[in-house]
Amino acid sequence: MRPPVFIDTGYVLALVNTADEYHQRAVAVSQTVRPPFITTEAVLTEIGNGLSRSHWRALGYAAIQDLRVDPNIEVIPVDAALFDRAVALYGARSDKEWGLTDCISFIVMQERSLTHVLTTDKDFGQAGFINLL
Repeated sequence: MRPPVFIDTGYVLALVNTADEYHQRAVAVSQTVRPPFITTEAVLTEIGNGLSRSHWRALGYAAIQDLRVDPNIEVIPVDAALFDRAVALYGARSDKEWGLTDCISFIVMQERSLTHVLTTDKDFGQAGFINLL
C-alpha cells in the first residue's frame, strides 16, 4: 500500500466552493488521487473557520463530518505534545510566514514520512512537500 496523502484546508475549501479559483483542479484531482489520506483536527478547525459565514455553515459542517467519518481518512488529534512541537517549529522559523496549523501539518507529515499533499498553500512546497493540486 502506498503512503497516505495529506489533505490540507485549501483543498477542501476548493472542492466545496464552486467559485474558488482552484475548484475545477480540485475536482479533477479528487477523481484521480486515491486513499489512504491523513489530515488533522487543526485542518478541520480551519475548514470550519473558512466556512463559518451563515450561507456556508451547513456546507462546512457537512465537510467536517464527512472527513471525520470517512474510513479512508485518518484524522490526527492535536494533543498537547503535537501542539508543543508545532509551536517550537513556528517559533524557530521566523524566516517563513507559516501559520501554526501549517506547522502542525508539517510535523505530522514529517513524523509519518508523508511526501504528498493536496493543498492550495505554497508553504508546503517551502517545507519540502509535493503538492498534487
